[in-house]
Amino acid sequence: MTAKMQFTDRAMAVDGVMAAHDCIEEVELIGAEEDQEMFDVIGTMRLTPESDGCMILTAKHIIAGGLLYDDDCENPLESCDGEGKIYHAPGRRSNSEEGLRYLSARGLDEHGDPLLDGSRAIEAAKKHVKAFFDGEISILLKLGAALGPWGERLSISEVEELIMQTVSECGAAEACNRMAAALEGEDSEKVRDFGGAIDSKVIDELTNGFGLMEPMAVLLDIYEHSGVSYSVAGGSGGCQWDTSRGGAVWVPDSCAKENIEHMVQTNTKLGLNDGHAYSKALQDAAVEYCKGILENYNDWCNGSNYGRVVYVFDRETGEALSQHDDECWGFIGHSYAVEELHDTMLSVAAWVIKEQSETPVQAQTA
Repeated sequence: MTAKMQFTDRAMAVDGVMAAHDCIEEVELIGAEEDQEMFDVIGTMRLTPESDGCMILTAKHIIAGGLLYDDDCENPLESCDGEGKIYHAPGRRSNSEEGLRYLSARGLDEHGDPLLDGSRAIEAAKKHVKAFFDGEISILLKLGAALGPWGERLSISEVEELIMQTVSECGAAEACNRMAAALEGEDSEKVRDFGGAIDSKVIDELTNGFGLMEPMAVLLDIYEHSGVSYSVAGGSGGCQWDTSRGGAVWVPDSCAKENIEHMVQTNTKLGLNDGHAYSKALQDAAVEYCKGILENYNDWCNGSNYGRVVYVFDRETGEALSQHDDECWGFIGHSYAVEELHDTMLSVAAWVIKEQSETPVQAQTA
């Protein structure tokens, strides 16, 4: 009701508007005979509005418009940059290719097991490996002697650099196995045992908080009951029977990533040199950005897609002035569609009022 009243108030504020209605009514034409039927505005419109009809009357014109349902509205995730993509978990909502992309975005292989060769997993592994060897100086010294060129010894820093390089190239477990092979006795066994447990440590750390996921990707829940609603995982209030927890993942496209990075750099002043703090700020910003995308996507999924039509008629003859026809489609979300309709109605009204005020001057000039 507020939106309708707001439209009529706005329309009546336009100089030259004589009446405004939040519906489309029959109108008595100017100069009509007493027994002449009222002008059927809605019946004369090329396309008949299905909702939110409205009308403006000026001295010489009738402007009428409304919304129609758009059954061919494009998926915003496919037609717009900066919207990202949504990939569904393997199952009825996805084909095999999409299911694999979902798993990849979550940092999982085709069997659903954690991938440990991604950048986040490698960095986490390096952190655990470094912490282990920093507490084993005697082992580092022995590795320096065992791994140095003939007759030379590597420094502790050189050994640590070699270990980190091996982790990057071969993985943490294999790196520990190679270091263990250069040692003897209890030292070798200690390093090998640590290597055998490193993957579990990394998995435990990263899966707590979805750390294995692609940077700026957001895990989603899907609530489906008569309609469908996507939301950031863990934040929906859907019931346990109708909600697929983690049923999809949103992945930003290059444009969305740029937008998210700009948000963080503008709002926090953080940058690449700020390491973990910057990464966390990016992920937090990605979640908020994703929420906005989901609001629009949910509307599209549930058929809240519209076209708006606006037509102008001569108030004396009822003739359709087709040069002013305005038909536009692809508006997602009812509130947005109504706002666009009202703005167009007011714009067209201002234009025809300007035209009618200039016409006598032009005629005299001619």
